[in-house]
Amino acid sequence: MRELSRAFLGVAVAGAATATLAGRAGAANLFAPGDRVVAIDRDAGSSGTAPAPAPAGQQYPNAEGPTNLIDYDPTDPTFAAILTKYLNFGKEGGGVIVTANNAAVAKKIGFVTANDATERDPMTFRLYGTNSPIVSANNSGGTAEPWTLISSGNTNIGTSGPNFPYYADISSNNASYKSYKLLLTSLRNGATANSMQLAEMQLYTDLNGDFQDPSGTDRILAKGNPIISIDGYQSNHPSAEVAPNVVDGTNAKYLNFGKQNSGFVVTPSRGSSVAHSFRITTANDTVARDPSSIEIWGTNGSLLEIDNGNGDDNAWTLIYSGAFTLPDARNTAGDLIGFDNTTAYSQYKIIFPTVKDASNNSMQIAEFELSDVIVPVPEPGAAGLLALGLFGLRSRRRRRA
Repeated sequence: MRELSRAFLGVAVAGAATATLAGRAGAANLFAPGDRVVAIDRDAGSSGTAPAPAPAGQQYPNAEGPTNLIDYDPTDPTFAAILTKYLNFGKEGGGVIVTANNAAVAKKIGFVTANDATERDPMTFRLYGTNSPIVSANNSGGTAEPWTLISSGNTNIGTSGPNFPYYADISSNNASYKSYKLLLTSLRNGATANSMQLAEMQLYTDLNGDFQDPSGTDRILAKGNPIISIDGYQSNHPSAEVAPNVVDGTNAKYLNFGKQNSGFVVTPSRGSSVAHSFRITTANDTVARDPSSIEIWGTNGSLLEIDNGNGDDNAWTLIYSGAFTLPDARNTAGDLIGFDNTTAYSQYKIIFPTVKDASNNSMQIAEFELSDVIVPVPEPGAAGLLALGLFGLRSRRRRRA
């Protein structure tokens, strides 16, 4: 009689799991067409390198390095001396890390346009601060230190021509930092520009800061301060194969040349929700580009992530990570894969750490479904109980025979 009970219990476990899945079959995808989706790549560094004769891996031409960005002589109010520029082939995400003589609270940032190619003008920026020693190398991604985001916004660069100053108010900052990281996050025309460039930048301790003020008493940075070139972003996608395609309900695809560790961030319009499973639809070509592993992260903070950024500005919680295999058939949905989660989040970050063939040039998918469908996750206890029940049933039958 005891063996019969075990057998019954084992069948009941399997039946309950099937009933749970069937009962949730009509549950909704948490993502929908029109949700805000931005492309990201967790990696950083050397997405664009200077052509010869610059050394391999260098982000700038030999004569247009980062030291040119802080070499203006404030005793020359005519700006005639601003002729040198800093150019970074990383384009969006190019920038610098600079360490001041003394820690200070930055309240204003200034930019001076370079001599040519207005499509290279940076339109938006992100400024970070740290008081930790700088260990990032020149021509790296600039991520080796703990950084705090100070401000992000428009550079306010207009169309007045080269060697012209523009300023942005960052007066909401009240924290003092010794080192600053500047990322130029978008260009006037990123589609046609081959690089990002500026003639000069400066940080000021008050809103009266001015490049043409010969006293320079409110300047934080000075000529000769340690400065390195960085390329903060590797995310990059064709203009028609953008991240929002992953939730548009069609076979239009999202492709990211960042390959491994690329992905996207979604802000569902439905609000906070609890995710339990995911499904991926393959894109139209090149099986080698299919992702082969995943990380799913959640946050309830205000959205800070930007398109083609690193996706690391929010405080994220890892929900699930694991490997999977997509079908080789194109424009085909893979399995619905479940994971344990009981926490509701208002934003989700999806990262693909690996693709089927790392030698390929990109990562791509057609559609991504994040669902509240509960897919039973096998556990050793349940599997053992089922096996024990089936063994008991077979034993009882053998004894009857």
